[in-house]
Amino acid sequence: MTAATTMPKSRALTLGFSLLACAVSAQAQERPTLTCSEDVANARTPALTQPNPGEYRLTMVAIRGSRRGESRTGPLHLEKSRAVDGKRITFRNEFLPDTAEHLLIGHTSVDLLGVGAPMARSNDAVEPSWTSRDKTHPGVLVLVARRYGTDSISAVDLLIGTVSNHRDGSNWLDGAGIHLSVNEISDSTFAGHWGAWGIIHDGSGYFCARRVGPAALTEERPRRP
Repeated sequence: MTAATTMPKSRALTLGFSLLACAVSAQAQERPTLTCSEDVANARTPALTQPNPGEYRLTMVAIRGSRRGESRTGPLHLEKSRAVDGKRITFRNEFLPDTAEHLLIGHTSVDLLGVGAPMARSNDAVEPSWTSRDKTHPGVLVLVARRYGTDSISAVDLLIGTVSNHRDGSNWLDGAGIHLSVNEISDSTFAGHWGAWGIIHDGSGYFCARRVGPAALTEERPRRP
């Protein structure tokens, strides 16, 4: 009769840790990496697409303005919007259709002032804060422009903290805030240049964003009237 062989406990633990390390290493290799540089921002994708919803790591670099040479990194949240998120200011409270197909909205907590972005700082400013989670007045609004008569995308812009972020039918012009103009994009990254969207100017530069996960559910926080 042959005795059953058993693996020593210490060896089993070692093997378990080795398998865990391999799994973590494989997961790390699958995660997309993006080195943020001006060369990356200058690269151009032959056929532009819009960013995917999700949680991103956004890096902003200033190459002009009062904070030239500074960079800031932080979270960016993008989610699909709905036509019912935008409401016209009328006694009937009508719903407006989205201003672009598959519009994305979101918010970010990147220290934009740290790179000299011309953002509104007052709590009673016309522009929504870039951290706003109000779906009618989102901090971030993605606009997609298409070539006339085709489905081909000609431009993708992320508006951050601008008067154009209002989705209530109001027609504000000028003001503060910035736009991120996308030049290069893939399923999990996008990059390009940023600058003033309104009449208030200061810093400008380039940016890179890397998707780090699916869009998390966020609690809507209506903007104060």
